[in-house]
Amino acid sequence: MTAPAPLKRLRDLPGVMTLERRAQLDPTIAAESARSRVDEIDEVSLLNFGIDADEAMDRLWDMVSSDQPLVFNPYTVTSEHDTAARFRALGWDVTDEHGRPLLVLKHFDAQLALVVNGALELQAHKDPATWGASLEAEAAMFKRQKR
Repeated sequence: MTAPAPLKRLRDLPGVMTLERRAQLDPTIAAESARSRVDEIDEVSLLNFGIDADEAMDRLWDMVSSDQPLVFNPYTVTSEHDTAARFRALGWDVTDEHGRPLLVLKHFDAQLALVVNGALELQAHKDPATWGASLEAEAAMFKRQKR
């Protein structure tokens, strides 16, 4: 009997936990309206997924409206706990170290849905040469946050 593949963890992607810690201190960062005032949200999305949250939502809606069969559509679930359970079933852990859905999950659920539906490729750590670049980007976000 083979062991199931380990879950990929959203919190392991560069910049996600930096935003999560900020959202723990300032819950307004977890709100969807934060995208227009917190540049780091799009920076983390671009770094990890190659697109920002708005573009991801547009692409996902295009897939939904064209009646493409989707493995997962985050807009059909009613709670973050249901979203977390559905992502877990598809190989992604979108919770914190205590098993609670990440506060910033709604900033990345469309991008991750595109990944699990095969419509988007995860960019983070795709090329080993980008590992240092992603660390540099996260360090820059951290420095900006400290000002």
